[in-house]
Amino acid sequence: MRYNPLRHSLSRPAIAFLFLCSAAYNGFADAPVLTVGSPLQNGLTEDGKVQVFIKLFTWDSLEQNIKISHSLYDWNGNEIENFSGIPVKMSGEWRGKQDFSLPKYGTFRYKIELLDQDGKKIAGQDKSFTWMIPVKIYDAAKRFSSPIGVNTHAWANWKLLSRFGIHWARDYCWQWIGKGEKGHMVNGENFIDRVKSADEAGISTLPCLQKSFQTPDKRKWIEDAEQIRSSFKRVSEMFPSLPYFEIGNEEESAFPDHCHEAKNYANFVKNAAKGLDEAGKGAKIVLSGDCAPYYELIKEMLDTSANSFSAINYHCYTGTIPPEISMGDVNVGSEFRNEFMFELDKFRRINELAAKYGKEAWLTETGWDVTYGPAVGEKLQTVYLPRMYLLSRASGMHKIFWYFDTDQKGTIKFSSCGLIDVNGNVRPSAAALAALSNFTAFAKFAGSIYLGDDIVCQLWECEDGKFIAAVWTVSETHQVSKELLKASKVCDIFGNEAKADSIGPEIGYFFFDAIPDAWNQQRNLSLSSFSAFTAFPGTSVELVLNVGDMKPELGIENCPKSLSCAPWIFENGHAKARISFSKDAEAGIYKCKVFAKGDGWIKKWPIEIKLSPLLTIDSEPYSADSLSKMKMRLNAKEPMTAEFLAPSGSGDVFPKSLELKPETETELEFKGSEKADGILEIGVKLSNGASQKFLLRPNKISVKKDEGFAELKAEDVKKGVGEDYFVVNGLGEKPSAGLSWSEKGLEIAIRLPVKGLISGDPAWFWDHSNFEIFLADQDGKNGRQFFFVPVLSDGAWTLKAGEWKKRFEPGAENILDDKRCSCSMSYEKDTVNAKILIPMEALPEKIEAGRKWRAALAFQAGKPMAIERRACWPRRKHDGILDGTGKWGMIEFQD
Repeated sequence: MRYNPLRHSLSRPAIAFLFLCSAAYNGFADAPVLTVGSPLQNGLTEDGKVQVFIKLFTWDSLEQNIKISHSLYDWNGNEIENFSGIPVKMSGEWRGKQDFSLPKYGTFRYKIELLDQDGKKIAGQDKSFTWMIPVKIYDAAKRFSSPIGVNTHAWANWKLLSRFGIHWARDYCWQWIGKGEKGHMVNGENFIDRVKSADEAGISTLPCLQKSFQTPDKRKWIEDAEQIRSSFKRVSEMFPSLPYFEIGNEEESAFPDHCHEAKNYANFVKNAAKGLDEAGKGAKIVLSGDCAPYYELIKEMLDTSANSFSAINYHCYTGTIPPEISMGDVNVGSEFRNEFMFELDKFRRINELAAKYGKEAWLTETGWDVTYGPAVGEKLQTVYLPRMYLLSRASGMHKIFWYFDTDQKGTIKFSSCGLIDVNGNVRPSAAALAALSNFTAFAKFAGSIYLGDDIVCQLWECEDGKFIAAVWTVSETHQVSKELLKASKVCDIFGNEAKADSIGPEIGYFFFDAIPDAWNQQRNLSLSSFSAFTAFPGTSVELVLNVGDMKPELGIENCPKSLSCAPWIFENGHAKARISFSKDAEAGIYKCKVFAKGDGWIKKWPIEIKLSPLLTIDSEPYSADSLSKMKMRLNAKEPMTAEFLAPSGSGDVFPKSLELKPETETELEFKGSEKADGILEIGVKLSNGASQKFLLRPNKISVKKDEGFAELKAEDVKKGVGEDYFVVNGLGEKPSAGLSWSEKGLEIAIRLPVKGLISGDPAWFWDHSNFEIFLADQDGKNGRQFFFVPVLSDGAWTLKAGEWKKRFEPGAENILDDKRCSCSMSYEKDTVNAKILIPMEALPEKIEAGRKWRAALAFQAGKPMAIERRACWPRRKHDGILDGTGKWGMIEFQD
């Protein structure tokens, strides 16, 4: 009840008078409260019929004239039905209802508005309603092979999840069971009943025993063999129907360097498997769900303890990038996203390895945020879901578990990935999952078809021997090919029969009694090697196709002049060819297509080759007339000799030549002369005929006092520093910055070229365009890390400042909106121009002329997880700046 003091201090006529005066000004003295409800639980209808109850309430006794306007919208936001308006004369309370039917499967929004007598909106609400394609409920034996899973929490609604076509639940609350010492009743939850309830709904349980077996200091798995063995024996005997036990969830994230220690891990797994064997219930171990597919770790686990587990297990979240083209997993820090490899290739590489040992591969977490973190919105979440399930299965995955069943309250990353939103409404992604499960849960991957660039076409063989072509595009819309027009039936993303008039990012299901002949010839041809390679000047990489007993015409399209392809060789069901780069080839990313041609068909595979320098060189900033160290690593697989040449009069490299071994780090030194100044370009001549240059930066740069900061321009490199002094990710042009100081603090002006600037979120600054400055005193103490993120709000760009305090103060609270800093920016002609003042009180110490600080700067621009990397001063961010203040350069303040 709203308390109104006028009701207790004025007579009724006075109140009426005030209401009338207010009505003349605002339309209503007290606008009615609008409540919209429905008897449908979670907004889910089983027959398409919907009933909505409408309630209006006001404390006013005066009669008011109101019109109710209401419409139904599809999930694309298109109005599909405008219901007749409802005129209402009311005082106090009014109730009404609206009955309607949804036109087809999918999620729809019912929007209602209250209009005053002048047609002005005074209140509004909307509710979502979902109608799903029917799905079958299967017994445990049948659903055992299903790949369709979801992550669940303590209050999971099993019947509702079953309605989504889900057959497996990866259940987090089993951490309460842990070692099983408390029995089956924990925290008020009867886990025997929990398993039974899920089973009755048609869902099998995968218990996730996360955080149950770490050492007290959380640095590794426990090592007491008897405790491990007895724990798993106990829980298996307690729950004899469970076929699997997952031993943990992202346990390595708490371990040193975010990694398992392989021997410790293998010891734990072997003893856990012994416990299950002793229980005699037939249960198997599933490895802990790792943050990402760690290939080398899994290879070692397979080599040492393959007999102790049934499935490898990992997670993947591609953030705002479509799964087909993602090279970065937002579930790990940006420093772990440097491998030039598509996520789907990572899947295939590790899944094929597991298959050689007879093990399954499970993706136990994947999903897309709707509103928080790297959010994509409700529509793209729905679009990506079936694509990710099918892409994963085609890469050799046996089970895929969506994260999460229901949104979690709060604003942390992944909290809005639910199939059910935080208000309990079923999302359209759940309806898409129901259709996916209904059509493909028990179908087998039967190859892929090339229908054009940007188009994905997968064939799935159903249990009745017929086929479904699952078709979508990565981003664009295309015409339907003539072969697809031969389908006996076409269904949309929600399972509605549809007209095949175009192909877009939303999956379409095309049903065939038999595969067209042209498709049958190409469907089993596949790229065996990866879709992305790293190569070096004067070296080569091998392309491999799976061709079976076919010998199609093979070649490469869009091949640059610096690249040549050797003849293809057919052997043992494969076709192989080597791509070689010339010795003078320029570094960069080369995109081309491998093709295979047959009688009336062609199939293409896009590939990307990142040509990188033969040498990776990390060098200390140099000082005149003193030695500075350099570390050099040969990236090629063959040994080479390197000769070094410094600019005349600048100094010398010691030794002047080196024998370099593959992937081995070698140290050398540079002694600068008294005349050495500025950035020095060191030449390297390699024995394979290739040459390379790298830069040596001076130990310090001068930062002058400038009270006229308003006049400082970022493009004025003479007053500041250019690109070569910065760590840069994803830039196509050179950035620059001007540095100065005043009594107020440190002043920075930035010029950052970036096309298609993406609005960022300070809470996830590392995933968006940003600028960072790292500062510490001369001794490397009192470290600071400030970040600055462009944010678009109400059509205007602002620069948000923050301080990542945890870098130097473990346990400290980061400042995500640093009001101490003064920032301004503009974004015009694909360029960010910004000015920043970090006040004296926020800095490591007070600035004074003659004082020296350690410092490093970093830019990241473009789309999140930009795949182009360039190593600049002082070193690459992932193995330089973050290693400590000793890796930074130096700035010296001057008058």
